[in-house]
Amino acid sequence: MKKIISALIIALSATFAFAQQYRYTADWYKSNPAKYLDKVVTVKICAAKPSSFEAMKGYVSFHCWTAYNDERGGYIYVLVPSNKARAFGRDYGKPKAKSKVNGNASANIPTRDLRAKFVKVKWEGGAEEYVLMAD
Repeated sequence: MKKIISALIIALSATFAFAQQYRYTADWYKSNPAKYLDKVVTVKICAAKPSSFEAMKGYVSFHCWTAYNDERGGYIYVLVPSNKARAFGRDYGKPKAKSKVNGNASANIPTRDLRAKFVKVKWEGGAEEYVLMAD
């Protein structure tokens, strides 16, 4: 029984580590994040969902599906000033129309442009992550 529990814990730990590494990473910057670091980029937001925590003092975190320069998108955190979070959620939260994504592109999904600074932040737990910081 102990071996089964140990194996299950190891499997869950590996799955969690994999999910943490790839879940919030947008495909468009994976290969060379330094190319975008501390620059203002314009991304297309296909959908945004508020996270359950205040990521940094004065900022609310949104979990967003993005695309950049017609490159296939992925999820990334967008930090929005607390005083603008409600408007951001209203404007970017839900796509205006439902559509299906084909295998290679998200061209059919309604999007809205967002200009934000691409930065690296350090969370309270010590982990570092690339995020977009809206102004």
